[in-house]
Amino acid sequence: MSSVQSFLKQRVPSATFFQAPAGTYYQLLAASGNLVGNYPPGYMVAVDAPVVAGRLIRDMGKTVKAKVGADPNGTARAGFFRAVQVVDPSAASGDLVLGVPAAAGDVGNKGYQTYYLATVVDGSVATNAAGTPAVLPASYVPFGGSM
Repeated sequence: MSSVQSFLKQRVPSATFFQAPAGTYYQLLAASGNLVGNYPPGYMVAVDAPVVAGRLIRDMGKTVKAKVGADPNGTARAGFFRAVQVVDPSAASGDLVLGVPAAAGDVGNKGYQTYYLATVVDGSVATNAAGTPAVLPASYVPFGGSM
């Protein structure tokens, strides 16, 4: 007989922080449609994340599937992106995660700054409508946990 909790995975908090890699960070923009699961349908757009020397990223443990950019003709290929937050361990205020608590009606990246890094799953990467692939981080980030 096995424990009822044997299926649960535990994440060691100290193993969820990584040196923030250089490269392109993405933001999920919600599109209209039916919400299934934890995320609305949408697509990724590249953003300038506040990644400077000494900052870390915190793995949020979520991987989402999306395309890069709006895809009115259905030619883009969906791929996977890992959710991260940028953390400033030198913050004088004591607030390590950049941003502020989200308010009602916030969209996109308002509130705590959650970004997404492109990742390769099963050998494929998301593309935009022109077929250009998403930009992977400049250095490999050993994300753990569930995809």
